[in-house]
Amino acid sequence: MSAATTGDAGLIVVGGGIHGAMIALAAAERGLRPLLLERDRFGAATSGNSLGIVHGGLRHLQTLDLRRHRRSARACAWMLSALPGLVEPLACLMPLYGDGLRRTAVFRLALGLHDALRPRSRLPAGRVLDRASVIDRFPAVRRTGLRGGALWFDGAFDDPAALVPDVVRRARAAGAVCLEGVEARGLLTGGGAVRGVRVLDRDGGAERTLSAPAVVNAAGPWCRAVAAAFDRDHAGLFHPVLAFNLLLDREPPASTALALFPPGGAGPALFLRACGGRLLAGTRYERWQRGPETPRPGEAAVAALLDALNAAVPALALTARDVVRVHAGLLPARAPGSAEPAGRDVLLDHGRRGGPRGLVSVSGVKLTTARVVAEQVLDRLFEPDEPRRRGMGP
Repeated sequence: MSAATTGDAGLIVVGGGIHGAMIALAAAERGLRPLLLERDRFGAATSGNSLGIVHGGLRHLQTLDLRRHRRSARACAWMLSALPGLVEPLACLMPLYGDGLRRTAVFRLALGLHDALRPRSRLPAGRVLDRASVIDRFPAVRRTGLRGGALWFDGAFDDPAALVPDVVRRARAAGAVCLEGVEARGLLTGGGAVRGVRVLDRDGGAERTLSAPAVVNAAGPWCRAVAAAFDRDHAGLFHPVLAFNLLLDREPPASTALALFPPGGAGPALFLRACGGRLLAGTRYERWQRGPETPRPGEAAVAALLDALNAAVPALALTARDVVRVHAGLLPARAPGSAEPAGRDVLLDHGRRGGPRGLVSVSGVKLTTARVVAEQVLDRLFEPDEPRRRGMGP
């Protein structure tokens, strides 16, 4: 363990996924002397297995959820501005067939509203394309009934596994101490308040205590277990759903990323994008009843995603032999045993639930809004009665 941890920290963050890394970065930028602890490698679990798309909020206009649209749009703008060279604009195309709300007139209105509501950023304005323009960008598009397409811009990073390590590097540069291979084993308290954590160096096997007046549990799929070890179990904090994407040995079928639905529009949207000259596609969700270690879909689930991709783009003719890698991780589910991911972050202030003051547990649902969640956590811990003054606070 680094000698840099011998001094007291202003904040200890447990969990080195995107939410923990963003909390450490935001805390360092506030001068709070954060200490970030990860028992394995930074970003090695769910955060490193995403599609790499930083959604700008357009999807939330389908349900007129303006609050979530604002959060996503501001978060996407922040990532494009704060992480240049890592997060870049990504053109996204959705072919439109006149199904339900997926009509050219509806998307013309939605794209106009989207561009009017979002903050200024590096992203160009979206627009509706005619049928010929969609075919030009996506020659393998299903043409029967094709009316046109919606083109908009989100953010993206080429290598999903690179995002969290890059945020960690920025946090270190801002003054955070970030350690891998260090497992938090217990909470230190006094007078009903947090005093620090007891940790194990997994490489050397040594135990020690680290002092801080506040602790954030951002352990992702393990956050409920950490909450139980630090205070008590909170059932609403995290119920798992398996999310996975496929890296396929195929060239991307379009000059843009794609948002597609199988014929008939049934099921969630499929996203396809280029990744290192190959095709990255997903996301599919499956019920998950086991523990958080090494989550991976079964053969039937992978086959079902391949079938859905083939229905959306028959020209791909994908088989299991085309699968180079399965990127899988666990997200919060909407309910116990559900195959649907949660739509809302959970910020649990243990002190307000009869637990130790200064302990907050986080269950974040979207990589995109991790910075927003980080600011909310810090406001909760350090500025509970003051207006938000910094960064990305909503």
